[in-house]
Amino acid sequence: YLGFNIPFTIWMMRGFIEDIPESLEESAWIDGCTRWEGFMRIILPSVMPGLAATSIFCFIQSWNEFALAFFLTSFNSRTVPTIVNSFISVLGVLWGEMAAVGVVAILPIIVFTMLVQKHLVKGLTMGAIKG
Repeated sequence: YLGFNIPFTIWMMRGFIEDIPESLEESAWIDGCTRWEGFMRIILPSVMPGLAATSIFCFIQSWNEFALAFFLTSFNSRTVPTIVNSFISVLGVLWGEMAAVGVVAILPIIVFTMLVQKHLVKGLTMGAIKG
């Protein structure tokens, strides 16, 4: 997970951070903010849309990493996608159980996406049009 998510996060967040003018941070320093306060009050709210979009993509990538979990984990440390796959056997497919686990598996993603939806739309469209 880390081999993909860390480079992806750095690559995606870099564009959002570079779009923030240094003058904003300098203005915060002039107004008496420390570096940490400038980051928390100016920089972090400015990159929140990018942070929301990046976190959604990384969360979904980690949640759905089926191949890695299927081949490299033991029976006791299975992930949700591999549990869904376990309802397929030689005797048939347990459609009801598979559907129930599938619905429960996507609920956290849906709830998280609904919570950050406002920031997600801004994050996905930010930087698409340069003026």
